[in-house]
Amino acid sequence: MEQQFNEQQLVQLVRQEEANLASKEEYFMKLRNVLGETAKSIDSLKEIQKNPGKIIVRLGAGILVDAEITNTTTCKRTFSENGFQETKINDTLKWLEEKQGQLENQLGKVQADLVASKNNIDQIVGAIRQIESEKQKNISVK
Repeated sequence: MEQQFNEQQLVQLVRQEEANLASKEEYFMKLRNVLGETAKSIDSLKEIQKNPGKIIVRLGAGILVDAEITNTTTCKRTFSENGFQETKINDTLKWLEEKQGQLENQLGKVQADLVASKNNIDQIVGAIRQIESEKQKNISVK
């Protein structure tokens, strides 16, 4: 069964889809940032395993300090804002790589959703243009 929408309903539908699209785009950007952090963590842990020694640590607000890595077998992984547990770097790498795969999968799904939302908006806008074109024809005929 086909639904009929008037122009005002279609405009409202476009606004809803645009709000939905903006929310999805924001989520996509957050996922991308987490994926980037995950990749950096993987690279850093692998580098620590290969090359122990001095590093520069960014504290924030433009402040850097020299530090020395003495333990190349374990790291500390947070599980809450103030809690952490010590785990083997290899176990953490495995966990991070699984997380990376999940994030990439989720990113792909969100990207497909974004494309579908954009296509929906394009279809609705096309319907609105068609209605406006019909209105212009009716005005011209009268």
